[in-house]
Amino acid sequence: MSRFSWLTGLLALLFLATPTTAQEEPTVEDVLSRTVEALGGRAAWDAVESLRFRCHFSTFSEARPCTIERQRPNRYRFEYFYNGLPLTDVYDGERSWWENGTIFAEVPWPQETSGPHRAATGDSADFGGPLLDADARGHRIELVGAGDVDGQPSWELRVHRGGAESEMESVVETWHVDQETFLPIARHSRGVDIRMPPKRTEYYSDYRQVGDLVIAHHIEIELGFRFQELVIDEVEINPALESSRFRLPIPDGMERLRSLAGDWDVQLRSRGFPDAPWEEQQLSWTIEARLDGALLADTLEFNAFGARRRIARTLSWDRFEEVYRATRLDTLTGHNAVLEGAVENDSMILAGASWNVGEQRYQGREVMNLALPSGFQLRWEVSTDDGETWAALLELEARRR
Repeated sequence: MSRFSWLTGLLALLFLATPTTAQEEPTVEDVLSRTVEALGGRAAWDAVESLRFRCHFSTFSEARPCTIERQRPNRYRFEYFYNGLPLTDVYDGERSWWENGTIFAEVPWPQETSGPHRAATGDSADFGGPLLDADARGHRIELVGAGDVDGQPSWELRVHRGGAESEMESVVETWHVDQETFLPIARHSRGVDIRMPPKRTEYYSDYRQVGDLVIAHHIEIELGFRFQELVIDEVEINPALESSRFRLPIPDGMERLRSLAGDWDVQLRSRGFPDAPWEEQQLSWTIEARLDGALLADTLEFNAFGARRRIARTLSWDRFEEVYRATRLDTLTGHNAVLEGAVENDSMILAGASWNVGEQRYQGREVMNLALPSGFQLRWEVSTDDGETWAALLELEARRR
């Protein structure tokens, strides 16, 4: 054997005996870019404005149907059952609310949520998740390095959440993406369970092609000491979702009166007592919707016999008594009248106010006609015979400015 052949063989043996070089660690930009491509690509996701998932959600070992709706940039609605009772979590883009039929809610109707529940719902509302559009969302992501999820090699990412979804500064999540497919396989984040903020871990699997997107259809969730499971049955891309699906509903009775809020041009006539002549004037009037539409409030200002008169009014719906209730405080008398009533056939009648002037007993009521195509009519009436007859002291017709 020649010296050259012997040296060549030795080098070959040494090469085979040398351990292979470890996989070169990518940059965080490489991981995020490949993850976006693995999920369908930037162009495919940019073409999606809304998503609807038909699914089954298991909690307390019971699988029940559920629905998840998402709308850009960060609207979210999750309808499911918790311990067999209905619960809906919603994020409208700025605030979270729920309609909670479980024993853990103070009332059964929709109400705004706060604290850990609001924070966790806001995180869930991030359309597509923080890895898809980190820069636009204000998230800062760093690569921790090689990781492991139950023996599955991963790249571990630390996500510093930013933007409206984060209730507190410096909210940090840990994500794992598979080293081969670059698909997300696990997420460690904050969660909420019966208003408590336990640690939450999600495991993603069963990725399927839906249109141009790639979406996990199986998610296992560890929430403190509880175990939950979400199985996606159907995905709709760009369903028509009304923005009202994500808006906190106002009380049922106030929905009928929603259109009263706004700016109005008013033709008004008033008089001091039933036999007095009418005094007419035109004015501007604003009715404000407050407390998410649960209360209408206004101040009506007008001239009456050379004096300036101001009347502060409120109108609301009492869910317990199922009646409309109004208050009316007049600067002329200082009397704060409380009236109650109902709406029938586009007419609202609110009564109950009473007062004495000398020996005379007065009763007052409001009568509103809601049927005008571009506005409404309002009359304030008074009775001196226990409601047998009524005479108007103020009449106005309001038209949308």
